[in-house]
Amino acid sequence: MKAYDYEAVVIDCTILCIECLPQGVSVDSEDVSPIFADSEWDRYPVCDKCGYLHNYVNLTDDGRQYETEQAGPQTDDIVISNLGHLGSKYHVQIVDGESLGIHKSLSHVECAIKGYFEESNCSSNVWMISDHGNHSLLTF
Repeated sequence: MKAYDYEAVVIDCTILCIECLPQGVSVDSEDVSPIFADSEWDRYPVCDKCGYLHNYVNLTDDGRQYETEQAGPQTDDIVISNLGHLGSKYHVQIVDGESLGIHKSLSHVECAIKGYFEESNCSSNVWMISDHGNHSLLTF
């Protein structure tokens, strides 16, 4: 897709696919604004009529973080979960992979994760899993 291509437009603060435009309205109408492929959005535009997700646009840093958080932990990401009485310990594990151990404090958890990153020469998303199963993206 080229920068000047588009599959959706904004009309009266409403996002619509080109195919979902109302009768008598065209992409050349004065009140229709194309959503160009090189535009940046905080979230992918979704057609208000048919619900199609237009993921051809670029995302801002906030948008990329939002998409990552919506997807949740993925294979090779690291998850930290509470373990023991009232979260007295933390279990650190790679999703679909090995355990990085059980640690007594978050500072020990951080050291274990940073050590893993250095040893494996990679970095992954790190998630905290609450005792209710909710996930939060962490930054190191």
